[in-house]
Amino acid sequence: MTEVVAARMDFAHHGWDFAADQLDFYLANHEEGTRYTIRDRDMRQVLATSDMRGRIENAMSEIKTNAKRAVLANRLLYGMTMEITTDWAPAGPSDNEDVHNALGHYWMSVGADVVVARPADDGSALSALITSRLYVSDFYYFHGTVGGTMGAELDRACVWLEEAGSARSYRANGEADIDCRSETLP
Repeated sequence: MTEVVAARMDFAHHGWDFAADQLDFYLANHEEGTRYTIRDRDMRQVLATSDMRGRIENAMSEIKTNAKRAVLANRLLYGMTMEITTDWAPAGPSDNEDVHNALGHYWMSVGADVVVARPADDGSALSALITSRLYVSDFYYFHGTVGGTMGAELDRACVWLEEAGSARSYRANGEADIDCRSETLP
């Protein structure tokens, strides 16, 4: 327990509140099935990472392609709200140390409400109003977030704490608005 509390204090010392909160929740040994809801401030950190920005850009491209396919296959969908969501995809580790120590590797998906405007008669490109949201899911089991010998020791200590019933792995979920904007469809 001493090593784990020292890690928690180190997280706090560096200002890594997200990582410290996750470790606190783990050590609180909540009832099995209890989920941790990632706070808005922490989701803003996730959104700001270069890793996530790239993944969101790819997801938005997929959403725009799917919206265009849908309206070309069924013209009745012009002006209608379509809910389009990407498949869950792996994300992380992050370039943000707080996010990295809080989540490590995790899963992300982007959901969007898409309204494609009826095309103009002049043959111009299709456009759509897209309101998008990021979804994040992680199974927290303190492992591999801290590097080197200290990390291996912490991993062993946390496994021992969990096996002894003094800590519990859990699911963490979060969501955040990404954007609402008009886009040209490819």
